[in-house]
Amino acid sequence: MGTTFHPVSTADVQRFLFDVADHLPLAATRAQELSPAEYEKKKVANIYREFLCWRAEVPRREALGEISFAGTYARTMAIIAGFRHPYWYAGDASLSALAKHSESLAKLFKPLGKCGTGRLNTVPDRSKGLVVEREVGSGLITDLAALKREIERLRQPRTRSKMLGFKKETIPGLLDEIFTPEAIDSLNRAIAYAESRGLALMEACGIAVPGRSGSTRYANLRGHEVGALDEMTPPPPIAGEEPLSPPIPFVAPQSVSKITHLPVANAAGLFDIREDTSEGGLFSGKEVLSARLGFADGDSPDDKVNRFLTRLSIWKTKHGKRCAEVSIACFATESQEESIFDYFQTRLSEDYGLLQFVNGLGAVTLTFVHPDGSDRRLVWAADETGRKTFLAEAAA
Repeated sequence: MGTTFHPVSTADVQRFLFDVADHLPLAATRAQELSPAEYEKKKVANIYREFLCWRAEVPRREALGEISFAGTYARTMAIIAGFRHPYWYAGDASLSALAKHSESLAKLFKPLGKCGTGRLNTVPDRSKGLVVEREVGSGLITDLAALKREIERLRQPRTRSKMLGFKKETIPGLLDEIFTPEAIDSLNRAIAYAESRGLALMEACGIAVPGRSGSTRYANLRGHEVGALDEMTPPPPIAGEEPLSPPIPFVAPQSVSKITHLPVANAAGLFDIREDTSEGGLFSGKEVLSARLGFADGDSPDDKVNRFLTRLSIWKTKHGKRCAEVSIACFATESQEESIFDYFQTRLSEDYGLLQFVNGLGAVTLTFVHPDGSDRRLVWAADETGRKTFLAEAAA
């Protein structure tokens, strides 16, 4: 899928991206604002479902050496902008490709993490706001007058010397080497639309392509390949802001009460979820969701963990409560601990619904209870940056 140019409101960046990152319940209301059409509701819901997944994955993906995993946030913003404004298709041409040869053009890109206020400010972005991978978005270009000057400069023909006879040869400007005439026209139309309405400009890869619906509103796609170049009526103004809930705080577990050991043979049938309040403890005055799981020797963790997490999802959906902690007491043999932990780690890291446990319920503590009365605690929590991280392993 090719490049698209997206006019973007900086106010929309804050409202639809930064605010949702800090206040997760806003995802549903923001999605409703983007899509009044019934047939688009599923597409809009997927935007924020993917966004919450990416939000938790950044630390791990950056550690793997990906240059710009933060570009997935920018891609989310480009999709949102495609519901709010028209956007133009440019095939394989991109300003980011030009910026590799022009430092002055590269400096016009402002990384998206610096375009709003909130925890997304802390997400590392080694791409400097450029599109450097497939299916990501760029930062914002707010100085459109400077962008037009750069485009004009990069269109100028260049000269170079031949090796034999030192005769100079005229070659096209960089812009004409990378952009087709149709792509240049799309870029100019996107700039004109953004400039006339006081918007910024960004680009993205893999949002939409002519002939396919793509990730955003296809009716807003413009370009020669689409057969639609005209502009459209700007989106209606958004109603007044609803009160924001406070950002979900980071709760650092410091202590945990001892759990009486049960023999694995007797504990294997345990499968329950119950609410508690901790009086005088770390979570004093806050709800704690307690659960107990038992595994007989040789049991595979998959089935029981999946059934437990499904029940936990149902509990969260039914009650809609915010807990300080989800505390899971696990009765199993020591030889089973690693496989059970690995399965929890996989589900907590990769499953869309479970990402909200850490950010929406609080810390998740998995405690393995040993026959001698000791226990091994493993804790996931959302830190002040909002990233879901494996934070602690300690023997109580």
